[in-house]
Amino acid sequence: MMTKENSLDAVMRQVLAAQGIPAMAPMAGETADDPAAGYAGALAAPAGPEDYLITVPPVLARDAVLEAKARQWFHRAGLPQGAVSGIVQAYCRQLCCDPATLADGSQQQRTQARLAQEWGADYPRKLAAAQEIEAEEGRAAAKARAVAVKAHHARLEKRLALVEEIEQRLRAVTPLMAQLATHSGEIEQAHAALGGVRPFLPPLAQDAVGGRLAEFMTGCGFADWLPLARPEFRPALDSWAKAERESQEAYRLVA
Repeated sequence: MMTKENSLDAVMRQVLAAQGIPAMAPMAGETADDPAAGYAGALAAPAGPEDYLITVPPVLARDAVLEAKARQWFHRAGLPQGAVSGIVQAYCRQLCCDPATLADGSQQQRTQARLAQEWGADYPRKLAAAQEIEAEEGRAAAKARAVAVKAHHARLEKRLALVEEIEQRLRAVTPLMAQLATHSGEIEQAHAALGGVRPFLPPLAQDAVGGRLAEFMTGCGFADWLPLARPEFRPALDSWAKAERESQEAYRLVA
């Protein structure tokens, strides 16, 4: 009973012998098992899995895990470099021709594979030109964004200047409101001393004045910015001074 040969080299020897083709004798100083002897060197597997030369097209991303497993399988099967190169080329052609088999199924990879087929040997040059156009468009977009950001910051600075001006004007009103309170107290005292009858709801009292001020500020549009109480039955005031003049009628006396 013949011993079953496991190496591809031994199988090829048997195939050649069956076809009546004599095997090439080893050269002087070589043995039949020497991987450099005759056709045995061309049919023998490399010394280790890492010695296989595996190349893939630039449009395909290398899968290190898959490649390592393939090297181990190729070496255990005793495949020579030529057979492995053929397998890798066929596998890469399948990836390029069938978008469904791409590693991540991304549109970018499918487009690159299609262009590689359409452009052929001119693919690297055309790809470089397309990438340069894309880069130029990116630079133009970045420049336009920089201009827009600068204009945006200018608007922010202008708004800040307005807020600072409004703050200064409002702070200038504060001492005037204090004077208003002082005058209100003096008027109440003088009115009572001269025999005037104090109204049940004094229109110059601080709460009444504050109510009219809120109504006026509502009419000026401050309610859009401040949580002012909106009057339910009274319309917003067009003029705080006019309302003040009308309120003072209750304090006027006949000489």
